[in-house]
Amino acid sequence: MDTKLHYMQPLALDAAGPELSGDCYAAVDLGSNSFHLVISRYNHGEFTVIDRQREVVRLAAGLDEKNHLSEEVAERALRCLKEFGQLLASLPAENIRAVGTNALRRLHGKNKFLERAEFALGHSIEIIAGREEARLIYLGVSKWSSSQDESRLVIDIGGGSTEIIAGKGDTAHCRESLEVGCVVLSKEFFADGELTTKRFDKARLAAELAIQPVVSQFRMQGWNQVIGCSGTMKSMALAMTASGWSTDTIRKDGLHHLLELAVSAEHLDNLVVPGVSRDRLPVFAGGLSILIALFDLFDIQEMSVSDIALREGVLYDLVGRSSAEDIRDVTVSAMLSRWDVDALHGDKVADTAAMIYQQVVGSWDIRDSLFQSSLQWSAQLHEVGLQISHDGYHQHGAYVLANADMAGFAKRGQLLLAALILVIDASSH
Repeated sequence: MDTKLHYMQPLALDAAGPELSGDCYAAVDLGSNSFHLVISRYNHGEFTVIDRQREVVRLAAGLDEKNHLSEEVAERALRCLKEFGQLLASLPAENIRAVGTNALRRLHGKNKFLERAEFALGHSIEIIAGREEARLIYLGVSKWSSSQDESRLVIDIGGGSTEIIAGKGDTAHCRESLEVGCVVLSKEFFADGELTTKRFDKARLAAELAIQPVVSQFRMQGWNQVIGCSGTMKSMALAMTASGWSTDTIRKDGLHHLLELAVSAEHLDNLVVPGVSRDRLPVFAGGLSILIALFDLFDIQEMSVSDIALREGVLYDLVGRSSAEDIRDVTVSAMLSRWDVDALHGDKVADTAAMIYQQVVGSWDIRDSLFQSSLQWSAQLHEVGLQISHDGYHQHGAYVLANADMAGFAKRGQLLLAALILVIDASSH
C-alpha cells in the first residue's frame, strides 16, 4: 500500500461536523498531554487531510500519586471529546478509531472514565499497549518518509512515555515504550516553575535511567536517519529555527543553547522561547531534559522532525483493516506458527463458529464486523495453551492472549479473544 498525505484548510472546532463519505477515515489520539483528531479522505492510495484538531488536556498532569484522575482534568477531557464527536457525527463508525496511550494505561479506575469518555465522543476508545503505540508511530512515519528503504531511528516523546523504534522501510525491527514523558518529568522536577542547572541535571539523570536499559539493543540495529515526532520535537525545532541555531532540524548544540536559555530565565513565568507557544512551556523543561538524554545516550548529532506520528499510523492501519493488509491477521498467523498450533483444525473450528454466528447474528444484534473477526481469530488460536499443558490448556491459552504483545490489537480486544477461547473450549467438552 503506497500512501501519501496531503492537506486542506482545517475546519473550525466549533463548526458543525462536515459531510463525510465512506472514503473518509478519522483517528483520535488521546495523548497524555494533548488530544488530537485527524480526518482524512483516502483515494487512489493517498490521504488528504480535511480536518485536524488539537486540544491541550494534560491528562497525565491530572493523575495523583495513586493514578486517580482529578475531576477538573476529567471534565476538560470530556468537553474536548464531545467537540471531537460533533465533527465525527457523519462519518461511518467503522472508519473511526480512537486510541488512548500512557496516561490512560496508568489511570486507576479507567473503565469508569472510559464509559464517560466513550459517551462524550460517541465511539469506542481502545487503550493500546506501549509497544503497539510504537508500532503505529513507526507505521505513520515510514509511510510519510520519502526514503522508503532507509534504515531509521524514530523517537516520539509523549506526555507520559517515550517511544523508540528502529526499522527499515515499512518494517519496525525493534520497538520500545519507556515510562518517561515530558508531562511526568516536568511535574516531578519543575512543578513550582523553578528552572536551575541542578533541576535539569536531576531530570536528565531520571530520563537516562529510563532509557539506558534499551540503548544497546537499538545500537545493534544501526540507522542512517534519525526522525523525531511529537509536539516536543516540533517545538524544539521551531525554537532552534527562530533563534537561528538550525534550519529545520534539531541539533545537539542547539539543545544546549536552549538549556542555557531556560536556566537564565530562572523561572517558568520568565521563560520566553522564540517560536514556542505559551501552552507548550509548562512541559518544555521536561521535554528538553529527555531530548538531551536521548542525544547523549544514542550519540545523535542532528535529528529531522516529522509532522506525522501516532494518529497517521492509526489512519494507515484503518485502511489496512478494510483491505487485505490487516495487521491483526498477520499477528494471528505468526502466533499460530510460533505456538505450533494445528492451523487446519483451527480453521475447521472457525468455520463451525462462523456458521453458528450467522444463525444468531440477527436475533442477538451482533452485526459488528469486529465480533465476527474476533470469533474467527479466537477459534484459530483456541489451542495455543497446549504448548504449556494439556490440562487446562484453554485457561493457559486465554492467559497468553490476554497478556501477549499482539500487534494491531488493543487490550480490550485481547481480553475479548481470551474470553472467547474459554467459551469455545468449554463448549467442546
